[in-house]
Amino acid sequence: MLNFGEIEKEALETISEWNDSLGSTTDANLLLKAMDSEFIVSVYVVKLLFSFGLSLCKQLQKERIDLKEAVDLTKDIVSELKSMRSECDNEFNKIFLQVKAMAVKMDIELTVKRLNKRQTNRTNPLSDQKMDAETYYKITVFTPYVDYFITELENRFLAYSDIFKGFESLFSSNTLTEVEETSFKKLVEFYQPDVENLDILQVELKLCRRKLSRSSYTVSKSALQALIECDANLFPNIFILIKILCTLPVSTTTPERMFSSLKRIKNIFKKYHV
Repeated sequence: MLNFGEIEKEALETISEWNDSLGSTTDANLLLKAMDSEFIVSVYVVKLLFSFGLSLCKQLQKERIDLKEAVDLTKDIVSELKSMRSECDNEFNKIFLQVKAMAVKMDIELTVKRLNKRQTNRTNPLSDQKMDAETYYKITVFTPYVDYFITELENRFLAYSDIFKGFESLFSSNTLTEVEETSFKKLVEFYQPDVENLDILQVELKLCRRKLSRSSYTVSKSALQALIECDANLFPNIFILIKILCTLPVSTTTPERMFSSLKRIKNIFKKYHV
């Protein structure tokens, strides 16, 4: 990461000295001017946040993708990010130490943006006291980035948590609680055309949990594993719900991969081939 910044700046300085008419020199000069203290802080903050999302990104690109595993992983990531957000002073102090080292190597001075009473095009924290660079960028860069990242994860994966709690009741061997029963009822009502009435499903769920409570059976960790292990003859409605859970879309990776493979079969030459 540190070497990347130095190489990038050196490359841009070299390009800016070119004498060409393609606009490369102008673009390089614009990028060089954009590499200020705010740019360096943003790079390190994004690096930290993307490191949290790396495991989720790999999970979403798997061929045998599973919504339950993805949501569970998202919950862990959001919890960790919220914990980091509550300790933002200590966390950003670690980042800012790395930023200082990078700024020295790139010969960039860490300065605070000009503050005034009214600002519409960028963040403008008002303070009666003089604000140092670390406090300024913690307020204007680090905190907004973390909050936005958490919000996007919650909206994308945890927005339908009430419905998903009903699915989670299928992966437990304990006695059915009142909260789980309410969530399961909402799930059944949501998929009512595809499954039978609530009374039959509740009986199937209790019998299924009774079966899982035996020492010889283990609770499945994923929906795909549960679908394989579920007996469709004994628990037909539970089997349908698990099948629905397995087919719920998690990301656009699968259709994107399908269309990428389709290009190998149908290309520009075969399209007009007679």
